[in-house]
Amino acid sequence: MSKKNKILFFSLIIFILNTAQTIAQTLPIISSQNNEVWYYVKFKNGEAVLQDMGANSNLLTKKAVDKLNSQLWKITGTTNAYILTSKDGRSITYNTSVSRFQCVSGASTTFKLVSTT
Repeated sequence: MSKKNKILFFSLIIFILNTAQTIAQTLPIISSQNNEVWYYVKFKNGEAVLQDMGANSNLLTKKAVDKLNSQLWKITGTTNAYILTSKDGRSITYNTSVSRFQCVSGASTTFKLVSTT
């Protein structure tokens, strides 16, 4: 996946997460050990959601299933280094050798969320 496509993909994720909070005009709640907040990362077109397909497997989009751990995501980290982790415990990373986003139990890719109007 080209750098342009990576930027477009995660700009879309940021837009989706921001859109979920449009009424309050705030960024999503960042989870902590004492307060985990779970989200579906849903695409407007087709209404698919991100799904963790297992350790070292490609991140895919699937039809939303109520309370399916592999489709629920929390956001942790700091202002300029957020991590998206599924309820199954794996985080999103970008695997350059296969040019795909994958879910892993170890190190993950960090993202930056930006609030917009």
